[in-house]
Order: sequence, then C-alpha cells, then structure tokens
Amino acid sequence: MDFYNYNRSLKTIYAIKHNKTKRIFVGQSANVENAIKLRMLRLRNGNDTNEKMQKDYDEFGNDFSFYKLEEYDPYKDGNKLSMWTSKLKADDPEKGYNKPKKIETQSITFTNGEPEVE
Repeated sequence: MDFYNYNRSLKTIYAIKHNKTKRIFVGQSANVENAIKLRMLRLRNGNDTNEKMQKDYDEFGNDFSFYKLEEYDPYKDGNKLSMWTSKLKADDPEKGYNKPKKIETQSITFTNGEPEVE
C-alpha cells in the first residue's frame, strides 16, 4: 500500500430532511454518522449555525430523516456536493437549508483606455 492511497478517504453525500417543513440539507463527510450526530447536538443545544434549520427545529421539533445519497472518491470524482445540492434544490430558500451560491460580479472602468477592476 502506498502513502497516497492510504491517506485518501471516501466521502459520502448525505441529506437531512425535516419531515414537517420538507426542507432538506445536503452535506458531505468522510464520517456521516458523526456529522449528523454533531448537527443534531447543535440543534438540541440551540446553537446550530444554520439559522433556518435551527428555527424549524425549535418551532416544529426533532422530526428529521437522514439519507446517505452517494459515496465517492473526491480525488477521482471531484466534488459532488454542488451537483446534489442543485439536484435536490437544497439551495432554494423555500425548499432547502443550504445557502444559495453567490455570483460575484466586478465593476470594470476604463481609465485612459485601460480596464481597471474595482
């Protein structure tokens, strides 16, 4: 076994769905069980970083389902989180808990015919 292959770990794409609101969160981890346990601990303690998920937990209770969607090798397959987030519409504010991707824009002005990015 070579060092490169020894240190590679598979990642799993997982989903957490609130059964009352039907909103879904998509995440990835090399240790899904621990990632979900940590998320649920934060929700129980009232200090989860995902405000919308925390609000649903506080208002509607601990009524979540958990799904393992796909196991993959990020070195071979790239990052599949965005694909699953889009596929399940988890970044749609009405349907999911994931934050929408920000599209960055830059202003360009021309000074003496040369472009300058602001």
